[in-house]
Amino acid sequence: MDEKEKAARDLARIAATPEGLKKVLRPVKKLVFDMPRDKAALWVLERPADGDDAPYLDVLRFGACDFRETKHAHTMAAPVGWPRYMADEFERQGYHLAFQNLFVWHFGDFPDEATMVKRRRRRRGRPDVIIVQTGGYPAVRHVFGFNLWSFLARENFGRRLGYAMYPIWRAMDLLLRVFGRPAPWHGPEEGLEEFIEQLQRVWPGVPIEFWHQNDPVLEGFWVRSVADRLIEEAQPVLDAHDIPVVAAAPIPQTMALRGANGLNFNEVGSRAVGFHYANHLLARYRHLALRPSERAASVSPPTADLPTTVDLPQTAPAVDR
Repeated sequence: MDEKEKAARDLARIAATPEGLKKVLRPVKKLVFDMPRDKAALWVLERPADGDDAPYLDVLRFGACDFRETKHAHTMAAPVGWPRYMADEFERQGYHLAFQNLFVWHFGDFPDEATMVKRRRRRRGRPDVIIVQTGGYPAVRHVFGFNLWSFLARENFGRRLGYAMYPIWRAMDLLLRVFGRPAPWHGPEEGLEEFIEQLQRVWPGVPIEFWHQNDPVLEGFWVRSVADRLIEEAQPVLDAHDIPVVAAAPIPQTMALRGANGLNFNEVGSRAVGFHYANHLLARYRHLALRPSERAASVSPPTADLPTTVDLPQTAPAVDR
């Protein structure tokens, strides 16, 4: 039974609970198992509005929730982080960034063609660049498992404890190194190659990049050997389809740039990462950032050869090391 089936089973049990018992348990549910609104799930950066002929790059990311910006705990209430600052850097250089993220937790969680095209990209159509940045889920350590109840409990305690999660995570880091076990395995064999072939069939000629996820600062968060294995097993698939692999943003490994879990970036870290990724994309794909009028005059965007070397600006936001 996979995670989706387990979640469906848990929801069915909730629905079957007698109404009287639900009333008694409702305060406990709200305190411990409440489901907050997800501030990042449907967040997008739109293309330029009608009448705005600014050049823009439409980026579609298939990735996990490490793009959230966290002040303390990782929660569903945490907003989108570094993509917002990517957009700021695009604007500074005279371009507009259109951006959409479709959540993909691991290599077995990619959307099928109908979901991807007819449901999630129906209004936006063909992207200019596709980023795949996922796969690390099986390396995450846990003690109580990954199910609906443990997820909601972590979510609510983390949100309510706020900055107290920093010292709590320091203690958890040590405990997880001893007692933690990795999450269920979902390797590249579960769908990475099929998904890349789907992308290339649906949107032929659109550049695809595989971006490494950033390493957590706290080693207790993950099992490094599992993370290394995931990348090693994904590499032959990426090579076979000529998918370039982009290293994680070169950000100092310090908690000064991270939320309490040592993985998600705080505001300062998110700004630095957004600056780096914006300049990476503009260095490689500036030629695809066309004006709406240019796109209307062309059936498809140009596919000029990518530069063999990429020179990124050396001026970045200040980062405390």
